[in-house]
Amino acid sequence: MFIPGEMTDFQLFSLSHMVVLFLFFLLMLWMTLQKNAKLPNWIGVLLLLILLTSEISYQVWAVTYGVWDARFFLPLQLCSFSTFFGIFLYWKRNQNVFTFITI
Repeated sequence: MFIPGEMTDFQLFSLSHMVVLFLFFLLMLWMTLQKNAKLPNWIGVLLLLILLTSEISYQVWAVTYGVWDARFFLPLQLCSFSTFFGIFLYWKRNQNVFTFITI
């Protein structure tokens, strides 16, 4: 599925997509109900690790399959940019940077 040039069938809203969407909405519901309570610190660390793992694995995948090109894989697209800002904001917790980004 993740090999460049190999066509695979993509099915929108397949069982795997529905399970992930269900888990996502379940997590959002739980977090909404817990909004006045202090969330455990491990949740932030888990989200940080997911962001880091996602970006690193994407870059490693591109290099491994020989498709890495500076025009497309430098982290200058909006998705990668927001990932790095999310990581930075988690570590620094700087309100001024957060305000600047959300303007």
